[in-house]
Amino acid sequence: MSERTKSNRRPRDVLLERLAWGGLAAEREVTVDVRGDIAHVGGSVTSVERKRLVHRIVSEMEGVRHVVNTLRVAPVAILDDDSVREYLLAALAGNPAIDETTIYVEVVSCVVQLRGVAATESARCRVEDESWAAPGVRRVINAIQVGSAVPPGGAALASEIAQAIQDRLGSKAARIGVEVRADIVQLTGFVPNEQVRAAAERLAWTPLVADVNNELIAVADGGVPTGRAPAEGNVNVV
Repeated sequence: MSERTKSNRRPRDVLLERLAWGGLAAEREVTVDVRGDIAHVGGSVTSVERKRLVHRIVSEMEGVRHVVNTLRVAPVAILDDDSVREYLLAALAGNPAIDETTIYVEVVSCVVQLRGVAATESARCRVEDESWAAPGVRRVINAIQVGSAVPPGGAALASEIAQAIQDRLGSKAARIGVEVRADIVQLTGFVPNEQVRAAAERLAWTPLVADVNNELIAVADGGVPTGRAPAEGNVNVV
């Protein structure tokens, strides 16, 4: 029995509800017509990934055995990284299946990087779906772990943050020190410019951190800072 017959709801109403649940509420140019066990999907979406997501959502509708997907892809203008991140954070907060407080989002050159924890694999996948649904996204790197959001020990948290900073900033992070006091992170040392200083702070913000004290000092390459920088790769735990 098809979902349309069973629930007396139009297939388009069911589809729009599921699109909203999957983070695609803005894609209202999608049409669907169910004939027997075949669903014909038309209209337009803003990316190939959204076309795939719509296809998957329709294929999971009760009674549908085959999907004829003729959706057109009409890309939107690419947004800057901050706008993409703000859009995605709002989308995560508006999805009842996601606990956005345990998810960390970073956007670099319209590539979304996801870290943190999700209660279930389904929730992890929904975060990725929301990420692909954000306008302008070119790629999604999903490093979200499935399990409990119980905070790790201070040493593990400091090491994780220091490693994330090193991975992203490379040699520019050579003189950055990471100190953890309970759930508060303190960054000390020297960086070559304000952009690196800001990037290090963003990387220190994880779902398990209550606050970040950024005491990094920006010194132009070749400059001589006052005071003494922490040793390379320094991680302190209190």
